[in-house]
Amino acid sequence: MCPVQRAAGSEAKDDMIEVMSDKDLLDALDPDQPGLESVCEAMSAADLGEAKQRLIAYFRNRRNDGTKAGSPGPTDQPKVTSERGEQLCRELAARDWLSVVDPGAIPERLYSTQVMMQNDHGEFLALAQEYGETGNHRYARECVTGMLRWIDVTGPLPPRPPTGPTGAFWRTIQYTTPRATNWTRCLLLLQHCPAVTVDELVTLLKVILHHLRYAADNEVPGMPNMVIHLHEHLIATGRQWPEFSAAQNWTRVGLEGLSTLLDDYFYPDGAYIELSYFAHECFTRTLQMGERGEVDLPPGFRQKVERIFDFPAYMVKPNGIYPSVNDNYSAQDGEEFPESRDPLISLGVQITGRDDLRYIDSYGEQGT
Repeated sequence: MCPVQRAAGSEAKDDMIEVMSDKDLLDALDPDQPGLESVCEAMSAADLGEAKQRLIAYFRNRRNDGTKAGSPGPTDQPKVTSERGEQLCRELAARDWLSVVDPGAIPERLYSTQVMMQNDHGEFLALAQEYGETGNHRYARECVTGMLRWIDVTGPLPPRPPTGPTGAFWRTIQYTTPRATNWTRCLLLLQHCPAVTVDELVTLLKVILHHLRYAADNEVPGMPNMVIHLHEHLIATGRQWPEFSAAQNWTRVGLEGLSTLLDDYFYPDGAYIELSYFAHECFTRTLQMGERGEVDLPPGFRQKVERIFDFPAYMVKPNGIYPSVNDNYSAQDGEEFPESRDPLISLGVQITGRDDLRYIDSYGEQGT
């Protein structure tokens, strides 16, 4: 049974809250994932402590996963500090996670970029990067302390995340996806620091798993751009976290979701429902992943993507600029004709090979 946490000031049995345990995390692992054999052996022997040690050893020896900054080495560098690192330590120590950035206090801006950035935990990543730059273990300790304090303040992590509108504000989809990314990068930066314990790293993994599950189990309400980003996120995290048994399902849900959105979010002429252009690039990235053999695309995915390039073909102006609509409100006409059209037309040429797009892209020098 999962451990429980009693609600503050209450002795009633109904107030007992289940909390994700270390065993819950270990049970979520894929036993067939190469490298986790020793972890599974320890679990079979009911040696939870050894299983956690082996799991963290696995992650420490795992591929870098694209993190540029590596470990600064095991030796503490207490005299090496940075102005940014000291500032972040002060800010995190004073941070009131509930009253300062609770989006419930400003519901009219619940989905705004400003609120999202305040809740994405970029400050944790920034401090972890300062540790990576300086080798000062205090920065690593302050970062982990801040992350653990956030868990204490915002409430326990349940074995399964809430679904629907009843979840806490901090768990909304708009915050979980960038936050999971930042916590993942923190884990990769901090995992080699001797000042960070195995149990603390396991806790970071539990938070990451919670956010990944939340993103997979919930939907974004009525925000097409965010829905697209969510499905892209599911594909990426499913591929990044093959250690979890649900990873393949996350990727599958993301791919099938994008395929459905190509039907639901685009008009017959290829126009995206929000009349912006970024979406074409998102779907193209996924198509290219599939054609490199990185993911298995749903049937007909390429044909659906090719169709949406009708829209940029007839929307682009003679000077290679698109009209300023919706998310492209800041588009400005250049004083001179660029050497080629907007990159979206060039992308269409690359993906479809269409002669009409090539003609537009080259100002009539190529194609027909």
